[in-house]
Amino acid sequence: MSDYDDDENYYSDPDDNYMDANPQEYALFAKRLEREESIAPQPARRQTRSRGRKQKDEGQEREQEKENGAEGEGQGQGQGQGENEVSEYNDGKGIHYIINLHPQLPPPAPNEKRRVNARAPTVNSNFYAHEASCFAEILDEAIKAVDRDETTLNFKIVKNELRTDRFTLTYTIARTSFKDMQLKNETAFKALLDAAKEKAKPEAKLDMYESPLAPSASNTTNDEGTDKVSRKRKVPPEEEELAEFVTQIQGNNRCSDKSCSSRFCFVGNPTASHVRLTPILLNIWASAMLADMPGVDENNPPKEEKDFWQRPQQIGDMDDIESLARRRVAANKAQTSPNITINNDYSFLATLLQPLIGNQRTTTATKGPSTPSHSRAHGAGFASPAKPARMTMIEFCNAFDLSDEIQRRLAFLKLAGPHLLAYVENSLLDKHLEIGQRAEVRHAEAEWQKAKTSLF
Repeated sequence: MSDYDDDENYYSDPDDNYMDANPQEYALFAKRLEREESIAPQPARRQTRSRGRKQKDEGQEREQEKENGAEGEGQGQGQGQGENEVSEYNDGKGIHYIINLHPQLPPPAPNEKRRVNARAPTVNSNFYAHEASCFAEILDEAIKAVDRDETTLNFKIVKNELRTDRFTLTYTIARTSFKDMQLKNETAFKALLDAAKEKAKPEAKLDMYESPLAPSASNTTNDEGTDKVSRKRKVPPEEEELAEFVTQIQGNNRCSDKSCSSRFCFVGNPTASHVRLTPILLNIWASAMLADMPGVDENNPPKEEKDFWQRPQQIGDMDDIESLARRRVAANKAQTSPNITINNDYSFLATLLQPLIGNQRTTTATKGPSTPSHSRAHGAGFASPAKPARMTMIEFCNAFDLSDEIQRRLAFLKLAGPHLLAYVENSLLDKHLEIGQRAEVRHAEAEWQKAKTSLF
């Protein structure tokens, strides 16, 4: 053994200035050290063991860090805890989702021609996801599966509701009643999971329909029938001015009579009767104002139009059908059959025939006339009822003050007159009229059946 064997520190940590201070001893030390290393290189073995122990410790530290990181990710994800768990379905893969993306075609290039109803090809893909994955995670995976990102198919989940204007989503479970069901919220997604879990191998098909792109100003229509960009029609100045006149006329001629069914009426005629301002009359009045006719303004319609200026009823006026019908009904009511009186006082015969007949026959003979005379008197006392006036549906609606809306809806039935209303069932009228409107029509019909020509 060397004298330096007991001094381990001297072998392992010599002084930096030792060579300068003791050159002979340092040379002896160097030779001794070379010989010991050639025989038994103890420092090398100690260094190898130290390196192996160090590598083992580093591997244990890395494994511990992975375990700690996985626990942190599981606590941070919350609903995504199913990613590190083994699924119960499809050999641990989870639920199988089949994605079908139906994209929209990009806007056509200038002078590009497309066939009618051209469609972009469907993008198909699929993936597996754990049954504990939430709605948002499934949507993210579906968008990634079809090679899209948030810039093209963005969405938000707000209060368990899907908020997006870029696509719509439906789902289908094979061999079940769940077909093309809307997928808009967490409730629908839970129903999807419940239906899929009932299958031996859970599988769901998701159809993602991309919303149509907003048309740009540069898009032009082609001759092959592609979607045409809506263009607003330019309104001529004359029509705009005509519409302004109509608005002025309506503002100055609002009907304040609660019994009138029209909102706008002209009451400036001599008879002070309500003239309903229908769209045709409003256009006639506004056209006269546009033409600068003398004496025509928003309060005075043109004098030439007799519809605005109703004349008082005259006996010889044969142009007004409504007035003529009313006069005929009044004349029919005035014409009553004359009362025919039959002198049936035969009481003097009772005195002459009293000795021949009994008291009972005498009493019967004195009570009243014979059967033939009674029948004649009874028939003569009742006149035949007056018949309802014959008129068209337009005349009927005007006579009984039915609104323009009712008149317009009755026009679809194409009835010649009110005499045909009795053959129209209420179920057919309800298809064109509201309940209140049908009641007004039936009330007017009942009054017309009584030979009336108006409600007043």
